[in-house]
Amino acid sequence: MLSGKRIFRIFPRRPQQKGGAVVTAILVVALAATTATWLLQRMDHWIESVALMREKDQATALAHAALDFCRVVLGVDARRSAIDTLDEEWARILPPLRQGDKEVSGRIADLQGRFNLNNLVLAGGVVDKSALAAYRRLLSALALPDALADALLRHLAARPEAAAATQAEASGQSRRRLLLWGDLAGVPGYAGKAMGQLAAHATVLPGSQAINVNTAGAEVLFAVLPGLDLDAARNLTRQRVGLPFRDVAEFRRRLGDKAQLAALVDLTTVSQYFLARVQVSGARSRSQLQSLLQRQPHLPQPRILWISNR
Repeated sequence: MLSGKRIFRIFPRRPQQKGGAVVTAILVVALAATTATWLLQRMDHWIESVALMREKDQATALAHAALDFCRVVLGVDARRSAIDTLDEEWARILPPLRQGDKEVSGRIADLQGRFNLNNLVLAGGVVDKSALAAYRRLLSALALPDALADALLRHLAARPEAAAATQAEASGQSRRRLLLWGDLAGVPGYAGKAMGQLAAHATVLPGSQAINVNTAGAEVLFAVLPGLDLDAARNLTRQRVGLPFRDVAEFRRRLGDKAQLAALVDLTTVSQYFLARVQVSGARSRSQLQSLLQRQPHLPQPRILWISNR
């Protein structure tokens, strides 16, 4: 017979694991500190990125304001003068201007003082042999291979592809046209050195354009006037400083015994197309802008045909 007493077994108590809890707490604190540090670094990076984007946007806005200033200068010049020369305000380099911590500079170039490569092909797709002869003379003056003219003609003679071909046929053109200076890079032989040498003497403009004898360089004058040597062309560029040609007739009179030379490309003393270059430099950002401007008699300011912003 069992007694009424209950029997309890006593087990030894396990020691408290205080050391493990402390280690866990330290790891949690370290992880939290690491996470906080990472978040702070990411926040600093984000703040820096936002600041740089804001500075870049400010530089771009200043560049566009400087472009508007160039347009105003050209518009005022058109109303004040019947000719375009390198002695006028628009042709001077814009002195660096300070706007806060940024410096704005720029200049305007008359693109009709350069040979328009689109002159080589007429609107109907026919090669302009006179313009081609002028281009070959320009290549010769720059010590560039004559084969570049043939390569460009082959490129222009190739039919545009797909939608471009449909558009060309609709406009009655069966040949390509160069749209931008960078299009030359796709023509064999032009990438690199050739484009660099041509840049100051040739350009890409819509349609066929006349050469401004008041702004053209000696090499371009030599190219468009067979019978005029380079020395005579350089002399003409010196003569027009401070005494520009008022019209093409005066230009021919100053040619002296070469006054009857037939020009291979139309000549003018008034320009319609200009290239504006603007640069804004800051402590941590820089914005460069180029724009092709077309000045038209009925507009107070030139039209913007394209803008390239970097």
